[in-house]
Amino acid sequence: MKKYMLAAIHRAHAVSLKKETRRFCTSLKKISIKQEEILQAIIRENANCQYLKYYLKEHDCTNSIIETVQEKLPIVSYKDLSPWIDKIHSTNDRVLTEEPVLFWEPTSGSTDSKKWIPYTASLLNSFNNGIKPWLKSLYDYYPTLKSGTHYWSISMATSEHIQNHTGIPLGVEDDSDFLDPFSRWAMHKITAVPSSIKHCKTSEEWQFNTCRYLLEQNNLSFISIWSPTFLMVLCDYIVENFDNMVASLSRNRQKEIIKSKFENTRDFSKLWPNLKLISCWTDGPSYTFAKALLSRFSNSVIQGKGLLATECVISIPFINSRKNFFSHKESLISQGSVLASNSHFFEFLEAETDCTDTYLAHELKIGITYIPVVTTSGGLYRYKINDLVRCTGFIQKTPTIEFVGKADYTSDVAGEKLHPIFIDNIIKKVREKMKIEIHFMLISAPKILPGSYKLFIDSPESDNDIKNFTEELEYQLNSSHHYFNCIKIGQLKPLSFHRVKNAWRKYQTMFTKHGMKLGDIKPSILNNRYDWDKVFLKN
Repeated sequence: MKKYMLAAIHRAHAVSLKKETRRFCTSLKKISIKQEEILQAIIRENANCQYLKYYLKEHDCTNSIIETVQEKLPIVSYKDLSPWIDKIHSTNDRVLTEEPVLFWEPTSGSTDSKKWIPYTASLLNSFNNGIKPWLKSLYDYYPTLKSGTHYWSISMATSEHIQNHTGIPLGVEDDSDFLDPFSRWAMHKITAVPSSIKHCKTSEEWQFNTCRYLLEQNNLSFISIWSPTFLMVLCDYIVENFDNMVASLSRNRQKEIIKSKFENTRDFSKLWPNLKLISCWTDGPSYTFAKALLSRFSNSVIQGKGLLATECVISIPFINSRKNFFSHKESLISQGSVLASNSHFFEFLEAETDCTDTYLAHELKIGITYIPVVTTSGGLYRYKINDLVRCTGFIQKTPTIEFVGKADYTSDVAGEKLHPIFIDNIIKKVREKMKIEIHFMLISAPKILPGSYKLFIDSPESDNDIKNFTEELEYQLNSSHHYFNCIKIGQLKPLSFHRVKNAWRKYQTMFTKHGMKLGDIKPSILNNRYDWDKVFLKN
């Protein structure tokens, strides 16, 4: 596409994002009012669905809508909603919403089985209410994005097998289906890699073609992925198959790449000198991987992606002022994202207590870890998201949050009760003290007792440095009363370390074998789901 045509599409797209961005900026100042308005609209528009009629049959008009919902509706998990969701599958009745379900979107995590989330037109609008302000802030504060092509990660399609008598589609064609029609059109015009790539039959075919399309671009200006390891896998593939990859390109592009002397430096900025911004997860366990990714792109900034679950958009990275932009202008931006206050109604449970009382968005306190409870226009009412988030500050009246880990995952094979919050805190403390380079690390529990937790680590540091790092981690682990007792009485042995090569490729391969899309795989520091000895240590 001609450069002037590309620039015109970018300008038109940026203009289309202004209206929703203004609304979002207004909601930052008046979050308590906006949140109540959102809840009021959701309940009003779905008042006659079966779920709300069941729980709100005795509605007290003297209470506020927030008080009524908190009193009448229970906090639920996906398991609690399963009978209602099964009823939609079997009857297509207005069970959770008065709006019809447009499609089902699958979700699964590192500890969960498959779940199917119903999507309505209103829910898609809610996603756009969060995505559009983020995109507009990118255009405003990273102007080079307006001049080049963009890559939005596209995984291979997976075949799903589920009984469905309703005729409702299962899953979307690609991530652009979450956008409004104009944004979807613009995205397809400026993309570096066509969506047809998802129909590749094998992983090898998908990797080759994705890398070929990317390498053909000499004006790639933006990459948006989820896990930083997704891009690392593609980078490794290019390095390992460099000659064949270059031979598949146009003659002019071959000359440009040879002239860049990429082979001498392995700096991917040589291949894409206009690539100024990469968007990916940087919070919690992803921080290690984002730092490793940054080392391959000397001329780029990595911006932490907000927290988007399949069920809802929780937070977005948002730059709302020139002052805010320059105060965080660094190579790796990971200081939390602002709550998507214009999208859904949010409540929060304090994570480290058993209290069932919830806090509203404007009541969060800096430094405290919470579990989000969300009410959406897609039919999820007081739905507990199994993520841990920490409040890091405020933009005007709206909190910024960072992802910590999964809320429903505690490792407890011998009574040690190791929680993701605790693991995340001690790793941050040890890395701050030791300052060693780590490309990958994962901790898993012993399969047989007495045994030791294992640290699988990919690092260029010496064995002695890794040994010291492991010993410091063990020292910090012993600050946990339950873990210390298990060590003291011999149920557990001290933490051991095991060096791993190509660790994240092996990690991702394990999840893709079990049906997860490559782009959806979220790094985790503490994981007992698979036999990681077999994954990492087999010859």
